[in-house]
Amino acid sequence: MTENIFMRYFREKNNLSQEAVANALHISKEQYAELEAGKSILKFETAKHLDAFFKSETCYFYILGLQNQLMATQDELIVLLKKQAVENGELSEEEASNLNAIGESSELEKIPELLLEKAAQNPTQVIQEVFKVRDIDSIRDDTWNWMKAAIANNKSSCEEENVRLTLMTFYKDLLVLLEAIHLINERGKWENAVGDRESMDAHPTTQSQDQPRDLVYEQVMNPEQVLKSFYEKYTLKQIRFLFWNWLDAGISNEGVGYDDGIERSFLLLLYEHIYCLVEAAYYLNDNATRS
Repeated sequence: MTENIFMRYFREKNNLSQEAVANALHISKEQYAELEAGKSILKFETAKHLDAFFKSETCYFYILGLQNQLMATQDELIVLLKKQAVENGELSEEEASNLNAIGESSELEKIPELLLEKAAQNPTQVIQEVFKVRDIDSIRDDTWNWMKAAIANNKSSCEEENVRLTLMTFYKDLLVLLEAIHLINERGKWENAVGDRESMDAHPTTQSQDQPRDLVYEQVMNPEQVLKSFYEKYTLKQIRFLFWNWLDAGISNEGVGYDDGIERSFLLLLYEHIYCLVEAAYYLNDNATRS
C-alpha cells in the first residue's frame, strides 16, 4: 500500500503532529502512523472523524473510508448473492462454488454502472434489467427505509427543515414515477406476449384490484404522462443533487439501518438501481417528446 498523502497534507497544513491527530481520533500514535503510511486501511468510522476534525468540505476521507469498507465487505456480499442465486434456482451449488468474482455470473453482471452506460441508447433494456432483479414492492420498502434513515439524520443536510421537506416531496414524486416506469415495463412485456391484437384495457394492471398503489386511474391508463410531468418538474441536475443528498444523509446516519459495511453496500446498489430507472425514464420521455 502507498502513503496516504492527503492525511499527511491535511495534518501538516494545520501544523499538527501525528500524536495530536491520533488523540483527536482516539487511537494510538502508532496506529495513526500506520494509517498515514498506508500500512493499514482507513476504516469508515475513522474516516468520518477525520473529515469532521479537518473540516474537509470535499468529504475526501468519508468517501475513501466508504470505498475501503465496501471493498472489505465485497467477499461477504459475493457469498450472499451466490447463496441467493442458489436458493432461487438461478445457479446450482457447483456453479456457485466455481464463481470467483461477481462478473462471472450472468445475473450478477447486471451491476448498475454498466446499466447506466446504456440508459441513453437503450433505456427500455435498462428498465427491464433492473426489474429482473428488483420487484416494485421491494423498491417501495427499501426506499422508505432509506428515507427514514435520511430524514432522521440530524448531522447532515437533512437537519434543516426545508431540506427535509424538499427531499420528502421528491420521494413522493419518485414513488409515482417508479410505479409508472414499472407499469410501462409490464405493459411492454404484455404487448410482446400477446401482440398488438389485444386491447390494453385487458391488461391485468388496468383492473382495479391490480392497480399500482401510488397511481390514480388516469395515470394507470397513461403512465407516459407521469414521466412527462416528473421531468417537467425536475431537471437531471436537480435529480442528481437530490439523490446525492439523500444517499449521504441515509448512509451516514449512525445507528439507523446502515451501520454495517454490507448494509451500506446494499444501499449503494439500491441507489444505483433506482437512479438507473430514473435516468432511463428520462431518455424514454425525451425520445417520446422528440418523436
